[in-house]
Amino acid sequence: MEAFLQFGGAALDMPNGPYQTIKTDVREDLLDWQKRGLQQTASGYGRKLVTPYKVLHNGKWRRVYCCQISNAGTYYIGKPGAWEATVDIYRV
Repeated sequence: MEAFLQFGGAALDMPNGPYQTIKTDVREDLLDWQKRGLQQTASGYGRKLVTPYKVLHNGKWRRVYCCQISNAGTYYIGKPGAWEATVDIYRV
């Protein structure tokens, strides 16, 4: 897997930049309820859904969350509404 952290941009209320994308390490770290095949909400929607992924940022492994309001979700690290960075994870 590969992960990229994206800083800046319209999604982070910084429409005029600065923009920065960095490649980082990623790993899967499932929680107990995820290992049992359960999901966090009955609908599958929410602003801070826990994902099975962690990314390395500033020397610490940070949990990746998902903001899933409609059919397309956004992975991020930080707090809802105050994201530090959006995250793109690719399986290669």
